Amino acid sequence: MQAINMSNAKGIDVSNYDTNVDWAKVKAAGYSFAFIKSTEGVTFVDQEFNRSYSNARANGIIAGPYHYARPYNDAIKEADFFVDTVRSFNGFQNGDLPPVLDIESNAGLGRAEIVSWCRTFINRVKDRTGLQPMLYTYLYFAKDYLDESLGDVLLWFARYGVNVPEDVAGWSKWTFLQYSDTGTVDGVNATAVDLNLFYGDETELIAFVNGKQGLVPSPNPTPMLRLGDTGKAVEGLQKQLAELGYYTDNIDGIFGPNTDKAVRLFQSINGLAVDGIVGPNTWDKLMNSPIKNPGTINNTGVLKLGDSGDAVTKLQSNLASLGFSPGTIDGIFGPNTEAAVRGFQGAYGITIDGIAGPQTLKAIDIALNLSKPTLSVGDSGAAVAELQQYLLNLGYSVGPVDGIFGRNTKRAVLAFQGTVGLTPDGIVGPKTWVAILVRS
Repeated sequence: MQAINMSNAKGIDVSNYDTNVDWAKVKAAGYSFAFIKSTEGVTFVDQEFNRSYSNARANGIIAGPYHYARPYNDAIKEADFFVDTVRSFNGFQNGDLPPVLDIESNAGLGRAEIVSWCRTFINRVKDRTGLQPMLYTYLYFAKDYLDESLGDVLLWFARYGVNVPEDVAGWSKWTFLQYSDTGTVDGVNATAVDLNLFYGDETELIAFVNGKQGLVPSPNPTPMLRLGDTGKAVEGLQKQLAELGYYTDNIDGIFGPNTDKAVRLFQSINGLAVDGIVGPNTWDKLMNSPIKNPGTINNTGVLKLGDSGDAVTKLQSNLASLGFSPGTIDGIFGPNTEAAVRGFQGAYGITIDGIAGPQTLKAIDIALNLSKPTLSVGDSGAAVAELQQYLLNLGYSVGPVDGIFGRNTKRAVLAFQGTVGLTPDGIVGPKTWVAILVRS
């Protein structure tokens, strides 16, 4: 998200814990706005709301109400309670801050349920007031319970102790930032006051509340797109993905499986959450310095980051069978598949580069089909003679090829293991066998 700026307009937020606020002193101290708690759940009315709201406005402070969510209740009932209560105190005036949904508790619900609850509340308030509510939350709640689909809602973000807050869920910009909960403000009797900033300066704040947002981040003008959608927006998405090398099918305005696959590949390569949903973060990356598809399946027998197709699916399945998880087996060579390749390479004595080239692919095939016995000092027979011959061919002295695993053979094994990066234990198990065979 954007950094804090010295010109950001300053504000506070208050509730029933902040009694008898002297709003003239707050204004004189340089604070331009205040969020004021009005309601909570479906029964609680903040006893200070009416007094704080009316007195703040009377002293030239831009004010607005917020509702603390209790999502074990019905979202529409909470939204109606919020709207009815604020209206009973002549709230939602021209020039007010937007109404706010404060979501900090999941009440035992999962991410999808919380997202749906928030959307229902926001839509209900908007339908009844004509105003677009904002959403207040904090970093870890947003990470665990919100997603990109809410990115069209302006954010009042609680994040303390950082100058540049992290992008989270569907947001790469904050409109208001609560940067401290331990402030002191002349006119407020509480020992600790929540301190806030607005995205722009005071002039821009006035323009914002009067519907002229200027530089203030507005809801993303690009629509949320996902599997099953159709239309011009999908067609535009397909064109952008095609230009970047992710989409090779028809530009038909139909968000089908191939478009979904292209979106997921784009998200994977560009470090986004891979969900196939084109929300604010995905749109933002598409429009601002996107990484082009670094490669597609070719005839070189090399698979690498950005490749996709049946060969990648097979690679992922084989890696998973060998205990190196590539994440979802989806035919997309993304960061998880690259990490799995690196893990395999390190474990089997292959140069670690994250690229499934001929040697790595050969090693995987050998590992899947290996039937060699584990050998160590004291063993003898045809398998030992075979091992000795392989080592000799690779330039490691074993003495006579006599089928006896003695001191010389162990020295050769230790030297080989050390050279290729395996744990040097002198025992020829599956990993050492693969490392030998792939080089033979």
